[in-house]
Amino acid sequence: MANKVRDLFLKNLIFKLLALLFAILLWWMVTSVSDPTQYKSFSVPVTMQNESALTAAGKYYTVLKNSDTVSVRVTAKRSVIDRLSSADFTATADLSRIENNSQVPVEIKINRYANQVSVGAKNYYVDVKVTNARTTQFTIEAKTTGNPADGYALGEVKSDPGVVTVTGPEDVVSSIAAVEANLDVSKANRKLSKSVALKYLDKSGEAVDTTNLTTSVQSVDVSAEVFATKTVPITVNQSESPANGLKLVSVTVSPQSIQIMGNATDLNKVTEITIPASAVNLSKITATSDISVDISSYLPSGIKPVDPNQSKVTVIVTLEGQVTRQFDIPTANLTIQKLPSGYQGKFESQTVTVSITGSGSEINELQAENITGSVDASGLTAGSHTVRVKLNLKEDLLTPETTTRLTVSSQ
Repeated sequence: MANKVRDLFLKNLIFKLLALLFAILLWWMVTSVSDPTQYKSFSVPVTMQNESALTAAGKYYTVLKNSDTVSVRVTAKRSVIDRLSSADFTATADLSRIENNSQVPVEIKINRYANQVSVGAKNYYVDVKVTNARTTQFTIEAKTTGNPADGYALGEVKSDPGVVTVTGPEDVVSSIAAVEANLDVSKANRKLSKSVALKYLDKSGEAVDTTNLTTSVQSVDVSAEVFATKTVPITVNQSESPANGLKLVSVTVSPQSIQIMGNATDLNKVTEITIPASAVNLSKITATSDISVDISSYLPSGIKPVDPNQSKVTVIVTLEGQVTRQFDIPTANLTIQKLPSGYQGKFESQTVTVSITGSGSEINELQAENITGSVDASGLTAGSHTVRVKLNLKEDLLTPETTTRLTVSSQ
């Protein structure tokens, strides 16, 4: 029995070994054809590690040319490769191992089928630009877009918080010229408040790439007051008079009206804006003048100009100096009043000379032949008398006491 078993294994041993070798070779050939070894590249994003190695030294880095994604070439059986994806690989770059201050080695790790997959011997790097880190605080400019509803205007616009702290590469941070938060107020008729994202702009108004920036806030609350509006006239209290020797020709205001805004209830109570006489002080003005007046203090509480630049208006005071001129007025222009019954009167001269004082424009309008007046003859008897002349002139024209001679006789 033992001999039969031994003959089973040892008889024709060479042929049996050759058959086994042939079978193995045939199996290898079959498997190689049906599941061959293949090559394939996978795009794998690189995770940067140990950034503190740079930031602790006051440095910042920027990845160049999208080098934070590497193409990994691997070798494996087709059955394995077909089941692989980019997610089966992890790529990390340790910034503490940076070389020449410009390249960071990338380590590739296979997450599945590690014993069946081999990675090419190529060295992978992330190209970086290392610069000084910079931290700057910027004031946030709260702005609006669009226009409120008709009959309404914007009041104060503000953001909360009002500042943002930005940290990043020095060249990027220093390129920021403005930080804005824009609130859309289109057709608004009441106060608005909304959280809006910040916009970083360079001096040309173009957006700054914030990919490598760290900010204290990403958005802020912007609020905008919206008030009803109304247009009212502006007037000046003219209770004062100009200095002696001057005539007030006119007082005008530019602009003559102003658009104001506020709570509708308060707004309805305002019909005009009056500038007090003390703001102009006519008694101290000696010539035609333009006077700048801030009307803000004359507006009721809660009422503001729609345009802040219109809070100052110009009061234009026009004055004329007084002149004195003599006129030879025909006595025929004078009437004799209250002459006693039975008497008649006759002026002893054909003209009476009168000095008249007033503004130049008014004096220039006067003509002697058009000036009229009268004398009072009450109580006079026959004879020659000196009588006082009263002229019919405007109240602001001044004349000294003037007399003429009148002869009274019986009829």
